[in-house]
Amino acid sequence: MAFWIFQADPKRYRLLDALVELDEIVWQVNQHQREIHPGDKVFIWQAGSDGGIYGIGEVTTEPAPTPTDDPYWVEAEKERMTPPRTGVKLKIIKRLVDHPLLKSQLREDPSLDSLSILKLARGTNFPVSTEEWTRLEELLGLEAKPPGPPEQEVSLDVAETHLRQALARDLNQVEPGLVALFAERVEEYPIPGGRIDLLCKDHQETPVVIELKRHHWDTDKAIGQIARYMGWVKRTLTEDGSVRGILLVLEEGEPDPRLEDAAAAVPGLEVKRYSISFRIA
Repeated sequence: MAFWIFQADPKRYRLLDALVELDEIVWQVNQHQREIHPGDKVFIWQAGSDGGIYGIGEVTTEPAPTPTDDPYWVEAEKERMTPPRTGVKLKIIKRLVDHPLLKSQLREDPSLDSLSILKLARGTNFPVSTEEWTRLEELLGLEAKPPGPPEQEVSLDVAETHLRQALARDLNQVEPGLVALFAERVEEYPIPGGRIDLLCKDHQETPVVIELKRHHWDTDKAIGQIARYMGWVKRTLTEDGSVRGILLVLEEGEPDPRLEDAAAAVPGLEVKRYSISFRIA
């Protein structure tokens, strides 16, 4: 088994949408065609200013001329992709769209100085050594961890997707007057480097970014994430720069003063707490 990084250019291929909606991607093999084989593990990399690792996959076929009707190619590329090109089928085994490992972080790690994609970014398929793969897994927090006690796994283990869907159906649960900013998509709105849990607007037409946190989240990372999302909305979707943020956190024990301090430093951001209750029918 070998390890690789497969790179996609967002100007040519809508990788983030494909990762969320597909279980398998046909990926071009422009380099190392003789070395790539089924069973090889792959870090899925998006190029560009927010370049980095956005998923993990496994090669399931040998490189061969492979036709594709993948709708995630941008319009200008579809004609070029019509003749079968050498590629492999890549099974998606982990999605990291909401918490990618960015190129800027990797450049700060001396153990990754020789990572091929950092030295020469042009290309589609890049080899990764066993040591580099192990270090990247560590940075992503994927190293093996002992399981917690069974009752900890079960307690309040409501899927975040279900909770987000319930809120999307009735945004007034978060704040009276909230509606979707864009009617076609309120949940997991895709932006460079992530997806906004709920993208709304209030009764004054001000965009509102809502992020939902349940268990075992880090205060600094949560504030940094929503601040980055708010900044993108401010820069991209507003004319007057007005934007609000709501960080929804599960109510557990005493409020964390670090969270209040960090939120106070981000204009327009507020923290709201929620609880979960169960009813047996």
